[in-house]
Amino acid sequence: MLQLARVSPAMERICDARYICPVACWPVGGRYWEFPQGSWEDRPGVDPAELAAAELREETGLRAGRLDHVGRLFTAYGYSTQGCHVWLATDLTEGPRAPSVEEQDLVAHRFSHGDWLAMLADGVIQDASTLAAWALLCARPPSGLPLPPACPRE
Repeated sequence: MLQLARVSPAMERICDARYICPVACWPVGGRYWEFPQGSWEDRPGVDPAELAAAELREETGLRAGRLDHVGRLFTAYGYSTQGCHVWLATDLTEGPRAPSVEEQDLVAHRFSHGDWLAMLADGVIQDASTLAAWALLCARPPSGLPLPPACPRE
């Protein structure tokens, strides 16, 4: 997670994951499913792992027993320094959500692997960070964890 902007996807077991619906995407006039992500503008130097764990907890109520760093992505490096770090959260336990005032109407939902693949195929997932994180996980899953199902194989 890069502190220039937002923390990107933290997710459980890659295929049986939780995704959230943002409060609203006013620039594009809709609400779209995405992996949990966020930033702390008032703490730009915060440790990315701390931020990932906190955003996951705030938005979904999940606590990660393990966070694996998958990689770093730039959102639009042609015109911005904004970027994100991608984390895989596993060994999850549930607890209360702690959304900010702006996130009070966020919903967290667990999708089956089949539903996730259908959402990808049907263009339901339109968040670039979420799509890039999925591609990164398929290309480079954390050490000791299996390649996610439905990722391209040789």
